Amino acid sequence: MPMRCVSGNSKRGPESIRQNNQAGTFLGDKTMDQYDGIVIGAGHNGLVCAAYMARCGLKVGVFESEEEIGGGASTREFLLPGYLSNMHANFFIGLDDFPIVRDLELGRHGFRWVTPEVQHAALFRDGSALLLHRDPEKSAASIARFSEKDAQSYRALHQRYAVELAPLLRSFLFHVPLPPAEIASRVGGEKGGELLAFAPMSISKAIDTHFEHPKMRTLFKLLAHAITVEDEPGTGMFFPGLFSTHTTLGLPCGGAFELPRALEKLILSLGGAVHRNAPVREVIRENGRAAGVVLEDGSRHEAKRFVASGLNAPASIRMAGEDAFPDEVNEKMRNWDWGFHSLMTLHLALSDRPVYTAEKFDPDVGESFNIIFGADTDEEVIRNAAERRAGKLPTIPMGNGSCNSQHDPSHAPEGGHVAFWWPGAPYNIEGNGPGGWDDIREEMTARLL
Repeated sequence: MPMRCVSGNSKRGPESIRQNNQAGTFLGDKTMDQYDGIVIGAGHNGLVCAAYMARCGLKVGVFESEEEIGGGASTREFLLPGYLSNMHANFFIGLDDFPIVRDLELGRHGFRWVTPEVQHAALFRDGSALLLHRDPEKSAASIARFSEKDAQSYRALHQRYAVELAPLLRSFLFHVPLPPAEIASRVGGEKGGELLAFAPMSISKAIDTHFEHPKMRTLFKLLAHAITVEDEPGTGMFFPGLFSTHTTLGLPCGGAFELPRALEKLILSLGGAVHRNAPVREVIRENGRAAGVVLEDGSRHEAKRFVASGLNAPASIRMAGEDAFPDEVNEKMRNWDWGFHSLMTLHLALSDRPVYTAEKFDPDVGESFNIIFGADTDEEVIRNAAERRAGKLPTIPMGNGSCNSQHDPSHAPEGGHVAFWWPGAPYNIEGNGPGGWDDIREEMTARLL
């Protein structure tokens, strides 16, 4: 059953998405606009920064190189009319207690979401399934079908990290990252020592320490890969944080783009501007400070207080110039190493929702938000990651996905459904570059189906 969107269902059609993603300001002249602050990039990070500054009373200009804003929070109607597909961001963590939503009052600008009761279902080849619910007792009951000991561990971990330490752990998402030792010293006492114990571990070691059953280990290792945690020493600190939020996934009603749309509405309502098709060429520097930007068309735009970049660090440094940063920073950027995590995506327009064999084992599989399958053992998860790291297509595709229209009907026309699956895959296939995907797209689509 689809859930009601928080604060009321706000059903918007695809025409609304097209119209609103083309709103905003287009630039064509060489005159200089003057702002208190300028933000480069209208992805969700840039828009959040601009929205907070606008709420503080500053006049803010956002400059986006593409025609569409939102970055990874993008929703498009490209399969069939009325079928809305989220192009990247889909599982929004912690919307029910999200500072950005609360601070910026995004509900006043149309942002709504659902948080499904059945959060995750890991499906296995033998027809069984392991489910995690918002209700920890229901999760424990599912786990107990495989391991009573793991069910008890889950209850204890949930109480510790999703209840007792949840405010602390979730606060880490919205503050400057700290070294593990400093986190432990600030927390202090038994809790600080407990968190510090995870620091030398890899994420796999942390999972194996707390769960014994292969299917439980497989589920949590796939969840770790889904949030792009590398399985390296030191990543064990992600385990408590993962546990504090793993059953808080929400889906924006009308698609992921509803978040940047609400942020843009807020910025515009406070006198700011969001410029599309406005790629920044360089950051203007005067008297030791960032004073504005020059666009590719040559137009200059002044910032009296700040220039902030929502782009990746290497691109930001190129725009500002290496001489604006210490040698240590430039050296790190020259050695920037992108992680191996990337995805291939299968988007589907359907006449009915997917029906899984594992629903015979547990009918709640059919109500799950995040559907995970492809791996039966944690050894398969590890081998899959090693293959992708080497630029090879995985022997066994594995990943997660969702049928969003089950939870918010506005994603598809009445009687239809829209779904996707995200198996992990290498961005650069065996050193041949990302262009190789065009050659194997049809083959991989058939294989995944």
